[in-house]
Amino acid sequence: MHPSQKYTGSHKHETAPRNADEFKQVNQTETSVTLQWNKVGDILSYRLELDGRKLNVTALKEQGQVTYTIQDLTNGTEYSVTLFTVFENVSSSGVNLTAVTAPLNADEFKQVNQNETSVTLQWNKVGDILNYRLEFDGRKLNVTALKEQGQVNHTIQDLTNGTEYSVTLLTVFKNVSSSGVNLTAVTAPLNADEFKQVNQTETSVTLQWNKVGDILNYRLEFDGRKLNVTALKEQGQVTYTIQDLTNGTEYSVTLFTVFKNVSSSGVNLTAVTTPLNAEEFKQVNQTETSVTLQWNKVGDILNYRLEFNREKIDVTASEGQEQVNHTIQDLANGTKYRFTLFTVFKHVSSSGKNLTAVTVPPMVGVVNDIERSVTSITLQWPVVVGKDWSYFLQMNEVDIIIEQSRTMNVVSHSFSSLKPGTMYPFKVITMFAGYNSTTYEDFTATAIKCETWHVTNSSIHGTIEGLFSNATATYDSQTHVSPGGSNVTFSDLVPGATYNVSLVYENNSKTFEQCLQQVPIRVIAGSVFAVLLFALLVCVAVFIFLKKTDIRAISVAEFPDHFNQLSADQNRGFTQEYDGYNSNREYIATQGPLPSTVNDFWRMIWEQKVKDIVMVTNCSEGGRSSSEERTVKHFHFTAWPDHGVPEGTEVLIQFRELVKHHIQREGAGTPTVVHCSAGVGRTGTIIALDVLLQQLQKERAVDINGFVHKMRLSRPHMVQTESQYIFLHQCIMDCLRPNGTTDENIYENSNMIYANATALRLFHTNA
Repeated sequence: MHPSQKYTGSHKHETAPRNADEFKQVNQTETSVTLQWNKVGDILSYRLELDGRKLNVTALKEQGQVTYTIQDLTNGTEYSVTLFTVFENVSSSGVNLTAVTAPLNADEFKQVNQNETSVTLQWNKVGDILNYRLEFDGRKLNVTALKEQGQVNHTIQDLTNGTEYSVTLLTVFKNVSSSGVNLTAVTAPLNADEFKQVNQTETSVTLQWNKVGDILNYRLEFDGRKLNVTALKEQGQVTYTIQDLTNGTEYSVTLFTVFKNVSSSGVNLTAVTTPLNAEEFKQVNQTETSVTLQWNKVGDILNYRLEFNREKIDVTASEGQEQVNHTIQDLANGTKYRFTLFTVFKHVSSSGKNLTAVTVPPMVGVVNDIERSVTSITLQWPVVVGKDWSYFLQMNEVDIIIEQSRTMNVVSHSFSSLKPGTMYPFKVITMFAGYNSTTYEDFTATAIKCETWHVTNSSIHGTIEGLFSNATATYDSQTHVSPGGSNVTFSDLVPGATYNVSLVYENNSKTFEQCLQQVPIRVIAGSVFAVLLFALLVCVAVFIFLKKTDIRAISVAEFPDHFNQLSADQNRGFTQEYDGYNSNREYIATQGPLPSTVNDFWRMIWEQKVKDIVMVTNCSEGGRSSSEERTVKHFHFTAWPDHGVPEGTEVLIQFRELVKHHIQREGAGTPTVVHCSAGVGRTGTIIALDVLLQQLQKERAVDINGFVHKMRLSRPHMVQTESQYIFLHQCIMDCLRPNGTTDENIYENSNMIYANATALRLFHTNA
């Protein structure tokens, strides 16, 4: 009997079948739901009712479960479904089920933002559905929208930078999900580090940065421009040059790392192009110690830099200036300098513009007339060794250019075919690289031609053509002065005497020896004896003259024998012989200043531009100017008695070395004043010692007698005593001995020798 049948007596009654169990929804789409239930016994007929619809379902005999899909439904909709078991047209009481169709997938699913650790996704809300689910990388994220939202935005956090993620978005309705829509989401890559400017020109900048991992794509943005840059795989650093820029301009550049079309946040850099070089860069002024440079300002740029001799000078222009002027001080005179001018904009310098600027050469310090004759003059002046200066010399309507050798320390030139006794102004200008020094102007004079004198037994007379302002005739201690004018007359002379006749020209405190001659006075006698006596005197005079004219410089090798010969027979040779090396005006010999002459003494110091005074007398033996200031060094030697000589030669030789050291160090070229009491004995001895030691050094020979004779022609009684004359020879002998004195022990026992020893020692140390 069938399970649904029931018999009562002999009649057959149809009872209702039971409901199917395990009635459930096993699938769905947006327009269908698939239902499933267990078959009730062998019953094959079933009916589904929903939303006014009745659907008959016939199972298969072999089925244990019945599966049926209801079509043509509305997406995302909830349906109340009743399942009936049907047997012999009798239905079960029915079992209910709520079936749900799948909702639609959301549209406009996209990535709308990202950073290095997150992505922000967006989609349109599906109807009134508020529930959604994001699935990626094994993670599931439920998202609930707001009712008032038309679009849903959601940011996924805790991601890895520069990474690609496959994300699925599911719409969820009544725990039923849509089929899902997919999206590839990308996080932002890291910014590149070490982003910097490594080079620039006037129209380009070169930038450099470290590559970000294996990312090859980058983008530069500036001034509305975008430049894509692709690195090479093997590169660790990326270098890129931006072209076609404007000179002297500041650009704000942003560098983006690009991964899967997603850019990093960007790193910024201010890049600067090189400014233009300044135009019209030139030298507009100069002195001996400065040059003034000028250039046109470059646009609105105010900063410039001058470089020379490893020095750097920053120059700031004024805003209103069109041209910039700058003076560089403390330069060496007569020197070429190579300047480079840089325009500076935001600490970036232009390529630089070069200029050779020149300082003015110095005026010559002093010009000496080292040789003067009746028809010629030789001028000489000191120069700086190593310079390639030239000199313009003008005298006697003759213009001469003299080139200085780099090894010369003096320059000289001789003028010949001049007129006797004539004053000649001259000019000297130092020239260098087209620039001239201040003009040195002075004058000199040729000597008077003194050949013929009219001589009587008591007078000398002559007519002189040429310049002179003082005429004297000197014999023994007598001095006769001739009245002025061209007619020179000396009267009341000693018969038979020989007079030294001297004509001197003085002008503006300059003194020129115009003539220096020995003139013998005639003797008229009435007897043969007188004639013979006169002849004898003439012969003696000729012998003495010839012996004097035989004077010559004694070489170093011959000097010891010469000294021994003069020393023989109690210095007999010295007794018989006792009658500036570089310049005729190397020294000024003078007596010590007296109360009545002290003003004249200092006026001479000023006018002759004296730098050094040598004092070889003690202060107790015998008893000014403009606003300009000068420094005069005073060397005071105290170990020399009046009319005598020092106890030994060494102290005087050392003192001479000390004085010479300081004179040469200054290199002034001006005369040195030497004085004792009377200005002849000790003064003449120390002047002779210095000049003779110079001669000894340069000629390896020495002429003591000849130089003493020459000094006495200028100032009588120079080297006043025979003991001083012998002492002079002894000094030369001691200098020739091995291990002779040097300046190393100048200051030994100096407190006993020099009054100003402490100051001199300090000066020597500082020098």
